[in-house]
Amino acid sequence: MKGEPIQPCLSLVLEKHEAVMLSPVLDSLIHLYEIGLGRPILVGDGLHISNDEHLLLDLIAGHFSREVCLACDRDIIAALDCAISSARLLMAPTAQPHSP
Repeated sequence: MKGEPIQPCLSLVLEKHEAVMLSPVLDSLIHLYEIGLGRPILVGDGLHISNDEHLLLDLIAGHFSREVCLACDRDIIAALDCAISSARLLMAPTAQPHSP
């Protein structure tokens, strides 16, 4: 997986959850989040998620304001807000239990 574009990797993981349509949304979200961080996102080891991952989940959940957490210009904040809103909208149906 190392060195491959992120969307094919995401698609493989999301396919198992019937959520491949989230690939480009999450790719954009992570890209904008990294711009906001000013560096690549640090990831956990599989058993534990990193502080960066915790913060991203908290931002998606609405627990923190992007302006408070990330030191970047308003244009990036606005784009990140849009990406978070898009992710929320598209993740909502995947969070619903499947009917038999």
